[in-house]
Amino acid sequence: QQGGVLRGAGGFDVHEPHRVRCLPDRFQRVDHDVEHHLLQLHAVAKDHQRLVGQREADFGAPALSESNAARIRREIEQKIAGVQRLLKFAPYAAGDSFTMADCSAFNDLPLVGLATKTVYGEDLLLAHGVDYKPYLKFIGERASAQKVMAERKAALAKP
Repeated sequence: QQGGVLRGAGGFDVHEPHRVRCLPDRFQRVDHDVEHHLLQLHAVAKDHQRLVGQREADFGAPALSESNAARIRREIEQKIAGVQRLLKFAPYAAGDSFTMADCSAFNDLPLVGLATKTVYGEDLLLAHGVDYKPYLKFIGERASAQKVMAERKAALAKP
């Protein structure tokens, strides 16, 4: 909670006009599953990106072997398949209501796409049929998403 306003994952205001709804247990389970799978996918992709970048930065460090890179790529692809089974984009991540899964998806999907594009030369989400860019545009129209993007941009601009 921040200044009397409950803040969700990714900085979204829960108390905005289209706030996160209390959902029946079966929907909360789906929402939780989407968040969990997105977090797992994000963690693997970012760890791999850091590992590759760290090796290139260290003088004399051997490059990541092709077999390790292939193994990690398979792991990322498996996690993408898990996320793909759960994502609905109808129009929100977990169905017809804005939930915490949308907060996770809005932040994690572009980061996974960027990390895999940096390491493998292609956005593995798009390559596996997860067309998340229209979804990001849709969520980006929300006032809270615009606030998050503005705060992110300001934080990155600081020296």
